[in-house]
Amino acid sequence: MNKDKDDEKNNSSKKFKGGFFKVVAFYYKRYLWQCCIIMLFTALGSICVIITPKITQKLVSPDVLQGPYGMLISYVIIIISLYLASGIFNFFQSFLGGIVAKKIEIDIRNKVLNNLVDLDMQFYTNKKTGEILTKVIADTATIGDQAQQIPISFLSAIFTFVGAIVILLTISIKLTIVALITALTILVTLLVMFGIFKKITYKVRKVLTNINGDVTDRISVIRLIKSSGTETYEKERFVDIHKIYYKTSLKQVTLSSVIVSFMIMGISSLNIIILLAGIIMMHNQTLVADNSEAIPIIISFVLGINILIFPIMTLVRTFNNLANASTSSIRINELLNEKPQINRNLEQPIGMKTVTGNIIFDNVSFYYPNSDQLILNKFNYHFEQGKSYAFVGETGVGKSTISKLLLRFYDPSMGTIYINADQDLKKINLTSYLQHVGYVEQEPQIFYGTFFENISYGVFKVTKEEVIVACKKAELHDFIIGLKNGYDTILGERGFILSGGQKQRLVIARMFLKNPEVLILDEATSSLDNIMEKEIQENLNQLMKGRTTFIIAHRLSTIKDVDEILVLEKDKGVVQSGNFETLKNQEGRFKALYTAGLMA
Repeated sequence: MNKDKDDEKNNSSKKFKGGFFKVVAFYYKRYLWQCCIIMLFTALGSICVIITPKITQKLVSPDVLQGPYGMLISYVIIIISLYLASGIFNFFQSFLGGIVAKKIEIDIRNKVLNNLVDLDMQFYTNKKTGEILTKVIADTATIGDQAQQIPISFLSAIFTFVGAIVILLTISIKLTIVALITALTILVTLLVMFGIFKKITYKVRKVLTNINGDVTDRISVIRLIKSSGTETYEKERFVDIHKIYYKTSLKQVTLSSVIVSFMIMGISSLNIIILLAGIIMMHNQTLVADNSEAIPIIISFVLGINILIFPIMTLVRTFNNLANASTSSIRINELLNEKPQINRNLEQPIGMKTVTGNIIFDNVSFYYPNSDQLILNKFNYHFEQGKSYAFVGETGVGKSTISKLLLRFYDPSMGTIYINADQDLKKINLTSYLQHVGYVEQEPQIFYGTFFENISYGVFKVTKEEVIVACKKAELHDFIIGLKNGYDTILGERGFILSGGQKQRLVIARMFLKNPEVLILDEATSSLDNIMEKEIQENLNQLMKGRTTFIIAHRLSTIKDVDEILVLEKDKGVVQSGNFETLKNQEGRFKALYTAGLMA
């Protein structure tokens, strides 16, 4: 059992690269037995359909029509049985195929989601949520469905096409040659059209993805739109961006209409061509020596042509689906080929059981990705275990950057950060390290779910009583129990039902529950009123005791009790350091900020 689970885990970790057919090969190898059974049912269903014209030829022959009534009934029963068997085989083929398709869809989606979770913050800086979601949901569903449907449809079409030709040859070689030339001409023309159609489809999907991203972005800031009174502007804007989609889609619709019209015309003409050819041959007595046998031949051959038409139509639909599946594969591979800049797959990572030593920034310099602006320049500092530090300075001097480097959202462009005095952060197992770090940021991260789920996120094995204790410390408990469903109340997307201060208190409660050894507070109380901030700050001060704490804040009340304040200036790093009482009386940047009221 364990071995099977390990094998499944190893298989899931493997990734395919390339186009749609490589995706198919990857998964058909994994689900080999299931696919073989599906192919067997497909072949059996096709055989049942293929031999029907031959049975029909016998049915309408003079020997049967003029023979015993029982013989006629026997042939009718055979034909009905063949169609019934075909239906049963198609059911199992479709049922098993659907199961495999869902497995493929889910596996691909998990691969994409796993990669998205592993990607660094850099990837998300210039991406719209809607664009990513379109690829994750719609494209994986398309690939999953078509990875099963296209190969089976193609196999069924080829098998039926070849089988039908063989059966038709046994009925009439001359009519078969006419049918084959006509059918191949139609098919080749359609394939050329679909080559062009595939390129247009990719452009349409790309435009649609951009629109989805834009719409998602707008809906996520609906409060800004409502508060700005810009509903009319947004409505007009939606019309404008859809004009581009309409213009691109028009080419797709036009070519699609041409393909459908040509296909219907070609398929309809095939029946007429065969019927006329058969009549002419019968008239010239070149179809068969005895014209009394010509009518059964023509009737059974026309029925066979209808069977021949089926794989042609199937191939046309298959190539249409292939165009969509290939487009989806390209877009999914774009996500799968994204690589994190931070290497988390270390051969021998250091596991962190505790973070109780000093944290050292050794000659650390940092540029944000795709930027040539230096944020930190050879920053050196020893942060002692158990002490609290506050970073002060104007916007852009690197205050929040230090917290992001500590969380390893980014790695230093140069230099090294040491945890527990001598352990390079790059060589530490990140998950084990972050279990000891608590982070409260200026913009609280809240997902759709209950209060309990949000507060206990990251510390999953906790009791409701423990969550309540944390909420009381964050002054959130009274508000929650005042709601109808209490801790089971569903929060809207991104905590839509909460005020800014309530969101901040929820995240602070999450930190109290986690009880970390390192605290990073990035404007943690910026959304609270003065009274509430004072109440929460008292609890924060208790939590900070004995823990290494990093505070980024502008409010005086947040930093005045810390052990050391570091004053940062652009391109200079730390220009002053000391406690509040020392710095406010010392000439320098801090006193200037304090005197100007910028630390109020």
